Amino acid sequence: MEGKNKILIVLACLVLADAFVWAEIAGFSKSADAEIYFLDVGQGDSELVVFPGGARALIDGGPGRKTASALDSIIPRFDRRADLLILSHPEADHFFGMAEVLKRYEIGAFVWSGLLSENSAFPDFLGELKKRGIKIISVSAGDRIRQGDSVFEVLSPYKTAA
Repeated sequence: MEGKNKILIVLACLVLADAFVWAEIAGFSKSADAEIYFLDVGQGDSELVVFPGGARALIDGGPGRKTASALDSIIPRFDRRADLLILSHPEADHFFGMAEVLKRYEIGAFVWSGLLSENSAFPDFLGELKKRGIKIISVSAGDRIRQGDSVFEVLSPYKTAA
């Protein structure tokens, strides 16, 4: 009987260790601090913010496909989502890379200033967001985006008088 108890204890320890490993893989153990990744996308900008609790915001998308590839190296393959796509301004070196992200990731909402671009590809990009049913949110100076205790404060552009 003593040998069976040792085997049961060893099995219980293995099951418990396995549960901790899978919890870490699944992301149940979230950091209490926000994480910010500055993505190397060439000319232009792209940053990923991972909030405590796991929500993700991608700010800008760079000029090409490098952004999606950079995200692939950070975000687990089984969890291809970004809760927010945030566009600082609609220039090609900030939004082109978002088109590839749309193909690979589930997107919660798109946040932008509402300012239109002179680039002929921008209306197609907005059309793709609408086609996919992604909520589009316009913000301006003074608006805030909250995620738990974290806050993004929008600094510009100012609302124009109509």
